[in-house]
Amino acid sequence: YSTASHDVAKIKVFESWLKKQQRKPIFSAFFLYSSHYPYEWGAQMGNPLLAPHPDVTATTFFDYPRTFTDEMKRRYINCINYVDSLIGQILNVLEEEGRASETLVIVTGDHGEHFQ
Repeated sequence: YSTASHDVAKIKVFESWLKKQQRKPIFSAFFLYSSHYPYEWGAQMGNPLLAPHPDVTATTFFDYPRTFTDEMKRRYINCINYVDSLIGQILNVLEEEGRASETLVIVTGDHGEHFQ
């Protein structure tokens, strides 16, 4: 079960839930997994922004050889780009349901500091 599949399923559940809410005020929060280690790129994610090196494998987030840092950054950027497209899907759902103009969307991240 890939992180991308999990995120897509979560958005589908949100869309179904939103359609049932009529016009009452709502609150929803998302935790998207695709931007988290091991930064796996699945076929359902389309073409990566930056070509990954398939010969680089890492065991844990803090345990990969430092020579792989550039590759880990590349994978992270690809996954962030994918998460950006997922946020776009969420915004599209809000627009389709006529909720976009009355919705406050806040996007925050909790990772990336390891690459500085």
